[in-house]
Amino acid sequence: MKPLQMLLTMVAIVMLGCQPGQSRQEDISAVPVKIVEVHQVAMSRPIHTSGILSSDSRMNLSFKVGGIVDRISVREGMQVREGATLASLVLEEIEAEVQQARSAFDKTQRDLQRVRSLYEDSVATLEQYQNSQTGFDLAKSRLRIAEFNRKHAEIVAPENGVILRRFVEENEMVGPGNPVFQFGTTAKNWIVTAGIPDRDVVRCAAGDSGSVWFDALGDQVYSGHITKIGGTADPLTHTFTVELTLESRDPGFRNGFIGRISIFPSETRRYWLVPMEALIEPEGSVGSVFAVTGGGTAEKVSVDIAFLTDSTAAISHGLRDGQIIVTQGAHYLKDGSRVNPAM
Repeated sequence: MKPLQMLLTMVAIVMLGCQPGQSRQEDISAVPVKIVEVHQVAMSRPIHTSGILSSDSRMNLSFKVGGIVDRISVREGMQVREGATLASLVLEEIEAEVQQARSAFDKTQRDLQRVRSLYEDSVATLEQYQNSQTGFDLAKSRLRIAEFNRKHAEIVAPENGVILRRFVEENEMVGPGNPVFQFGTTAKNWIVTAGIPDRDVVRCAAGDSGSVWFDALGDQVYSGHITKIGGTADPLTHTFTVELTLESRDPGFRNGFIGRISIFPSETRRYWLVPMEALIEPEGSVGSVFAVTGGGTAEKVSVDIAFLTDSTAAISHGLRDGQIIVTQGAHYLKDGSRVNPAM
């Protein structure tokens, strides 16, 4: 027979064995309560934190050469398609360099052809021919460099994405390699980056599952898993960076959204789960519950609270398997009160 059934049977026997007058008095003094039988269950203690949504591929886009910004075609937050021109430089100086390199190339090509003919007629020496060939090769390389620089006097979207930040305006002078845009791709995965303390990061491992809620997107819950754990703490916050890769994409996603995160480490422990209303005088990680004895009285028991869920408290110490505790009515009891239990 289960402990809960045994308890109810014993209480019934005690009530039937009393004298009529005593029965009425005990019926009046016994506090009606609801009870539950508790057992340990293996579960993971979740980690609750917040994080920032971003594309998993972000890059700074810049010009290969310096110059004056002629045109900027996009603004921050704008979605762009692969191959779209985002910005360009004033081209007068760059075009002049290309023309200069092309003229030098054409001249050395003519010189090479003339010296080759002279060399074949034994008029020019081998050294003269080799020098002409070297000059031609150098001019060809300079032309390729100038044309390459001309090509990269424009910034083109490397793939579908969004302009996260814009650092310059039209008519500004920019140096080679200076960031003009911060670009985030939308064809890749989305990640949520969070900082968690050392006591929690030791319980995390790559592949652990998690859930994310964004206030901007309503009650939708997005599942994900840990793909990266920082190896050192941030010197300012003293937390470790953890990245969760979301398993789905939403057209409403925007870089910078703040999400509420629950991480479920694969490491599990055994806890007693009791309804939240069963807790008496909880304070931090300690509290109390009322256990029902075999004589039908309430006994106040101190417990250690490991963590709370939406409707239950996970108890790490203080209870035993099969123990009967009071759920509803506990706040009307004191140590030694008689109880009238019901399921």
